[in-house]
Amino acid sequence: MIPSFLGLLGPIKLFGLPLTYTYVCSIFYILDYLFVKRPQVLVGCVLIPHFVVTAESLRNPETSTQGLIVMQSNGSRRTVCDSSPTLTGIRPGMRLQEAVSFAKDVRLLELDTPYIERLFEDILSALELVSPVVETPDLGCAYIDLHGLERLYGSDVRIAQAIQHATPETWKAQVGIGNSKFTAHMSALLAEPGRPCKAPEDSSFLKLLSVDHLPVSYKTRVQLHCFGLHTLGDTELLDVTSLQAQFGWEGKLIWELSRGIDVRNVTARNPKEEVTERLIFPEPAATLERIMLGVRILVERALSNSDLRGRRARLAILEGYASRGAPWRHRLSSKEPFNQQKIISRINASIEGTKVSAPVEELCLSLSEFTGERGRQENIFSEAQDREQIKEAIKQLHTLMGNPAPIFHVKEVEPWSRIPERRHALVQYVS
Repeated sequence: MIPSFLGLLGPIKLFGLPLTYTYVCSIFYILDYLFVKRPQVLVGCVLIPHFVVTAESLRNPETSTQGLIVMQSNGSRRTVCDSSPTLTGIRPGMRLQEAVSFAKDVRLLELDTPYIERLFEDILSALELVSPVVETPDLGCAYIDLHGLERLYGSDVRIAQAIQHATPETWKAQVGIGNSKFTAHMSALLAEPGRPCKAPEDSSFLKLLSVDHLPVSYKTRVQLHCFGLHTLGDTELLDVTSLQAQFGWEGKLIWELSRGIDVRNVTARNPKEEVTERLIFPEPAATLERIMLGVRILVERALSNSDLRGRRARLAILEGYASRGAPWRHRLSSKEPFNQQKIISRINASIEGTKVSAPVEELCLSLSEFTGERGRQENIFSEAQDREQIKEAIKQLHTLMGNPAPIFHVKEVEPWSRIPERRHALVQYVS
């Protein structure tokens, strides 16, 4: 019910319009929008330069005294994941053959993904105690949504200090704060370890920064240098049409970021439910029999974990760490959930006949992809129209293969086109 005193506003007019209830509310809304100060959107960035190389030097101090290139393999293609700060001209994503030509007498090391991810996971877990919304685009870099934390910590300085204290001093993390992900990342690049930096409101400080810091592919960054566009100030001189015609969607992103425009939100990580058990041998195990004995102990511990609550896992990862030599990893997946005997037999079959190159000091077993039901072998084609069964089958294939399942469906694109190839397209089915 409208208050009776608002009825007196009827004869009164403002700008030729009667002061009705809706009109008064609209005026207050406009005044609130114009004069009430809104909380500024803040994003934090934690940057650990050369994170992978630092992690390897912590495990093996000898690597810190010489040039090191950590490489990763993608099929037959080998690229640089990280390199020592003393090696100049080598950038992540560069082909290994090209990187070696820049530096001689360097040590090559294969990326130990489980070890690196485990160390970075500990850092991310500590950052999530500061803010629950943490996003990680790459190893050694994390974005933090700081919206609403001003009331908890009191000021931006205290927020930055909390982020800095959440990261161990060993990593020499650089902390930056900005009004977007990109400006926060750039301010972290300019920060010193232990001294957080806040980006200025004016985006002119971006002009002198290199295009190597743009979140685009390595190929695009190389092409920018070939065109003589070495800094963000150089790309700012171009119009969006030229950049988009040359680089597609990345061109528009380059045009926006060079002007300080970044509308990307910080997306929280998907919680990964996993049960992990570790076993350190009193003496390094040099035979498969001793290794399998340790595997049985780990399986019993993992399946008796209270976090399972009667559920079963469809993915098991066994990792072995040796005193000398590279660690090894076996990934076991199944459409039907594992039981104790099935896990042991699958692991035994995977490592049976392999030669132990170095004594194993530690074993680690991780179980994930939990399900509350027993797996059933279904015929996918008998119920092809049931979307739920199709999604479940594709999800199981993804778990089994470790990659998106190569299943496609036909979708109309231009059914009126005279060219048959343009009428339909094969689109990958996403579960």
